[in-house]
Amino acid sequence: MPGKWSIKSCGLAHAVCSRCNPEFAAHVSKSSRGSRNGSWNPTGLAVVRGRAFVRIVYGWVLRAQAVWVQHNGTIPDGRIIHHRNEDHIDDRIENLRCMIVGAHRSLHNRTQKISGATRRKMSRSQSLREFTRDEQGRFTCGTV
Repeated sequence: MPGKWSIKSCGLAHAVCSRCNPEFAAHVSKSSRGSRNGSWNPTGLAVVRGRAFVRIVYGWVLRAQAVWVQHNGTIPDGRIIHHRNEDHIDDRIENLRCMIVGAHRSLHNRTQKISGATRRKMSRSQSLREFTRDEQGRFTCGTV
C-alpha cells in the first residue's frame, strides 16, 4: 500500500506547499516502514512558483539546469539558463539557452511594455530632480 507524502515544515499531504522553498521539499517523509530508515531519500519532481525542480543526489535543483548540464556540461560562473519561449516548465534542450546574467536582465527589460504617457511622466520627473548632500553627507533628492 503506497504511503502518503507529507512535508515536515507545514504538514501538507500530496503536494509541495507554495510557501516552502525547494530546500524544505528535501525534508519530506513517507508514512510507511521504509521511511524509518535514516538513509531513505525521495526522488522526483516538484513544481514551486511555476518552476520545475528535480531531486538529485545533493538536493533540489532547477530542472532546466539539470537538463543543460546533461547535454552541455557545467554552467559557467556568471551565466544563467534562459527559456526561449518564456515557458518555465518547457525544459527541452532546444528551448534552453545559456546567457550572461546582465544580457538576460536586459533581454527581459526590453520586452516590458511602457505606455507613451508613462514614458513622458518618467522623463519629466527625472529632469526635475537634482541630487544634493545634506549635513550628514547623505544624498537627498529634491526638485529644481
